[in-house]
Amino acid sequence: MDVFVFVLCIVAITTVAGIYREKLKADAKAARAQAGDDVDARFRAMEERIQTLERIVTDQKHRLKNTIDSL
Repeated sequence: MDVFVFVLCIVAITTVAGIYREKLKADAKAARAQAGDDVDARFRAMEERIQTLERIVTDQKHRLKNTIDSL
């Protein structure tokens, strides 16, 4: 094997490995972004549920106080 061919093979292998590494990084970044979006959606849903529960608890206490006061 000629030295030139040997060097060319090494350069080709390193280039392909670099491209593959960058593709893996991009895929991982996209997966993290997707996971972040899912977490944000779940967080918003939990906030809505908590607001509803707070409204129910607060309303019941107010109604109970009015009932007791009316007696």
